[in-house]
Amino acid sequence: MLNRFIPSEEIRLGRTKTVETQGLVNYTERKEYLKENFNYDWVQKMPLDMVREFHKHLDYESRTLELLDKHPFIMSNVDTTLADIFTATQVEKIFQEGFVKKLVETTGHVRKSRPEVVNLLPKQQTTCYMDLQGRMKSHTPARHPVLFDLMKFIRSSHIFRNSRPIRQAIRCLMKTTTFIAPFDNFLRRTAYQLVSAIIIYKDTVMNARIQRENALKLKAEERRQAVMLKSEARIQAAVLRTNARIEARNTVRKAKVEAAKKAKADRKADRDAMLLAEKEMKMVIHAAKAAKVQEKEAAKAAKVQEKEAAKAAKAAKVQEKEAAKSA
Repeated sequence: MLNRFIPSEEIRLGRTKTVETQGLVNYTERKEYLKENFNYDWVQKMPLDMVREFHKHLDYESRTLELLDKHPFIMSNVDTTLADIFTATQVEKIFQEGFVKKLVETTGHVRKSRPEVVNLLPKQQTTCYMDLQGRMKSHTPARHPVLFDLMKFIRSSHIFRNSRPIRQAIRCLMKTTTFIAPFDNFLRRTAYQLVSAIIIYKDTVMNARIQRENALKLKAEERRQAVMLKSEARIQAAVLRTNARIEARNTVRKAKVEAAKKAKADRKADRDAMLLAEKEMKMVIHAAKAAKVQEKEAAKAAKVQEKEAAKAAKAAKVQEKEAAKSA
């Protein structure tokens, strides 16, 4: 089956390395050896169905380590960290929901370990003894010491400005070992659920952030478009006002030009009328002068004629006298 997806040379090499485990004493040692030398590249080359089936048989610690290997930002304290993705409030929420509330419960102001967590640990053995006065006494420890350590760690984590509490919580869940299988498996399962929740929450936060940024970009674009439309409308209104002002000024100017032309024409007409009147007046005066001259000449001619008539009459009288004398 594996030959369909993994080259035979890699399988042969893997089997050669596996043979080395046959010399180990017991199953636990062989299991630890295979765990340390397992070739995860084979898993990446399998179909998804085989990968899912493979993951069903993985313990929670291996699953958690695989997730941490795929998503190094969870345990990183350089480059991209949880503090770069989540706010302090979100980091505290992850710590409380994914770690604290899985281990303890709060009643009023009292915080104590959850009963289902306590039940994973064996009941504490009661010790009986006789005191100095011969009285029988017994002592039963309240809880397993690991619960005190976990409670102490929870109380010491109260600063969430960085991702340190989350990293410490994952290390606490992964490294705390009581050699009590149910309790240790519960811690590893809680670590796996915490890491899985961080990955899912990160995708949710990033998608929400992207949507928020897209919404802000869209709103900014709409605001920019509105500003552009408003600016264009203002520019168009200003252009219309300018055009109206120019048109009104041109109309006034045209009216003034027309009025000036009309006034000029009127002045010219008045001047022409005056010139014509003056000309006619001159002509009348000239005619009157000519008439006077003619009258003077006629009177002069009449005087001349009268003088000549008087001379002729005088000459006739002289001739009559002379004729009378001669007669």
